Amino acid sequence: MEIKAPHGYVLKDTEIPINVDGSSTEIFMNFDNKTQKGQVYVEKTGEMLSGAKESETDYGTLYTPEYKEKYLSGVTYEITAREDIVTPEGTVWFHKGDVVDTFTTGDGVTTSALLQLGKYSIKETATQTGFVLDEHTYDFDIEYAGQMIDVVEIKQSYANERQKLDLQITKTFEDEDKEAYKDVVFGVYSKNDITLNDKVIIPADGLVGTLTIDEDGKNIEQLDLPTGEYYVKEFETNVGFKLDEEKHDFTFDYDEDTTKPTVSISMDLYNEKRRLELDVNKVDKDHHDHFLNGAIFEVYDKTADTYVTTLVSGQLMITGEDKDEEYEISKKEDFSKIIKTVKTDENKQVVLDIDDGTYYSRKVGDDKVTKHVVKDGKAVLSDAIYGHEYEFKEIKAPTSYQLADKSKAYKVEADEETDTIIYYFENARIVVPNTGV
Repeated sequence: MEIKAPHGYVLKDTEIPINVDGSSTEIFMNFDNKTQKGQVYVEKTGEMLSGAKESETDYGTLYTPEYKEKYLSGVTYEITAREDIVTPEGTVWFHKGDVVDTFTTGDGVTTSALLQLGKYSIKETATQTGFVLDEHTYDFDIEYAGQMIDVVEIKQSYANERQKLDLQITKTFEDEDKEAYKDVVFGVYSKNDITLNDKVIIPADGLVGTLTIDEDGKNIEQLDLPTGEYYVKEFETNVGFKLDEEKHDFTFDYDEDTTKPTVSISMDLYNEKRRLELDVNKVDKDHHDHFLNGAIFEVYDKTADTYVTTLVSGQLMITGEDKDEEYEISKKEDFSKIIKTVKTDENKQVVLDIDDGTYYSRKVGDDKVTKHVVKDGKAVLSDAIYGHEYEFKEIKAPTSYQLADKSKAYKVEADEETDTIIYYFENARIVVPNTGV
């Protein structure tokens, strides 16, 4: 029986009987030994969707996806010789750089082929869609472990990162406002049910995350979402801007290029400034409850440094480009019913005494529509831009009143609940001398 095997070989401990009959002084016997081999045991894992955690927020129930490490099948590995693989008796099994084995992981620990002792490396060559290819090369050595071991076990554990969403929102504003970004909050929702094992873990229209933006209008947070269809909706914005209530859809699918760690989705979103109604009450200097019609104002946007329009208190005014231009007037923005057709006068204007209300005008043959709000004793700028300052310059006073010698400027600011801002513009009566006649 063999009691010590050569280095690199497995002991053969089988007893072999010897027959000594005296016919010869020498006895020759052949013993064969197996070379010791190695085998790689690979435990390959990756994060997979396991559920969703529910929590309450100021914006409703939040569903946060959760993930757990599980065995990852379908990952292919190559094992390469880092040196010439030569057994002790001199047989060259592989040369340095040769691929000695290729295998694909299953749902559990996966083993390589049996390998001769030596120096090797293992590298991932393909992975499942949805995971990031591990491009690192891992070295390992299979060293002689003593004559009693048939196979040396090399245990390796590797994990793949999931391919994740890189949502890139760029928020811009109608007017430059360096502080507006601080008030913006977005919600991200699942468009459809998200299921796991036939169970809904995130319902359709379920909130899956909130986002804020930095001073460049870029979202600060990233969300760790499973693939699916989603939409972004604005929760909050700055008081000076109109809330964007549109649902902005996007679809997150894995990229077939498994070398990419993220899938980028870009979205440009825009906030318009709020438009408010600016009512300038034209009143008697000594009696603010006495409203005056017929005062004509030129209105300038001081913030934008532009002329805006000409308004008349208590009346509807249209300013054209030439005389005898025809304009249609309707109470409906789509002009489904036209109540009047008028022509501009020598001053290229139309001034109408008309009931209080909202009207729309357009030049015949032109699609451009202008909104007019008529209120007794008021000059109404119907779409004043929040944060802008408007100058009202009186160019014609009401009958029996003095023309104001100074214009007045009004700032358009209000809270979220306010749609109309009211200011006063006074006129003094013309004093008629008492002649005693």
